[in-house]
Amino acid sequence: EGKYPLSPIMDVQLPPTWARERFGDDSDAIKGSSAGPEWREFRDKYGPGLFTHAAGSYLGPITEAADIGADNFQLFAEAGEIQRWAQFTAFDMFFSVMFGKTPQTAVFGTDQTNPFCELVELD
Repeated sequence: EGKYPLSPIMDVQLPPTWARERFGDDSDAIKGSSAGPEWREFRDKYGPGLFTHAAGSYLGPITEAADIGADNFQLFAEAGEIQRWAQFTAFDMFFSVMFGKTPQTAVFGTDQTNPFCELVELD
């Protein structure tokens, strides 16, 4: 890899002008899609939580979110709401990695009482 290994997303860089206008020159969006010292700074900042033993701690919350999604799949399918099931289950899994617990949007029938459901809806 050398002193400054290549970023895994080097081939998918944000358009530089657009990204710099939107996020600023010193943003992590720029650093994460760059090379050299900027990329190293980004990796040093986020790497410990993503690429080490800490990743093992994500299994419990992700498994809980996936189990809730699996347990509720049939109900969503019978209601013809597979897209909503996929949105809610994916959101719950992502959220559980970020915050350590699932918001349980994939529990069928809770969309009227769970405030997170409104955030997830793509319509």
